[in-house]
Order: sequence, then C-alpha cells, then structure tokens
Amino acid sequence: MNSNSLPAPTKSQSKNMEALVDKIGCAVCLFCLKIEDSPGCIHHLLEGGQRISHDAIIPLCHKHHQDGAEGRPSRHSVNGLHGGLDVFEKTYMPEWELLERCEAWIDNYYYTNSLTDD
Repeated sequence: MNSNSLPAPTKSQSKNMEALVDKIGCAVCLFCLKIEDSPGCIHHLLEGGQRISHDAIIPLCHKHHQDGAEGRPSRHSVNGLHGGLDVFEKTYMPEWELLERCEAWIDNYYYTNSLTDD
C-alpha cells in the first residue's frame, strides 16, 4: 500500500459513496452552478497531500475533479493552469463546505459522525 492509499472502504462507507454519486452527481455542479444530473465520481479530501479517510469525500464530475478549463477550474490541475485547491475554492466554495452540503443533501452526516466514533 502506498502512502496515499487507504484500506478498502467499509460497507457503510461504500453505501455513502453510492448515495453521493446517485443523489448529487457533482457537488460543484449542483450546489454552485445549479446544474442537476451531472455525473459524479468520488473525490477524497486531502490533508498534507494524503487522503484523510473514506468519510472525507465529495462527488465531483470529471471537469471539476481533474479536467478544468479557463474560468472553470478543477480540484486537481491537469496542466498547472486550471485548478488546484486555492483556485477551486476561490471559484466555488471550500471543500469542507461542499462536504457539509453533501451530508445535508443526503441526510447522512457521514463525515461529521465519523469524528465522534471511537
């Protein structure tokens, strides 16, 4: 396992991932651009370049996850010009706020609750 890997998600985490993709699609498209039915895939939030957990996740479409364009930045830059965390958050909203909106939208506080689990 490399330093950016996590163990396989639990059944509960997998269920949350499916719910996010099914009910939200892309969090940026839905919450920031008011576009519904955009396809999404799971993006793990990072801390120090490392994935935090399978609970610190938001769904993003390919354009907002990896393939941004001028004026529509992605979370992960393809060429160094159209994305990265700072540009992404200035254009849309902080990732943590997107996570909180996702939790409220699917009525499941998957990350917030994981902070209090022992």
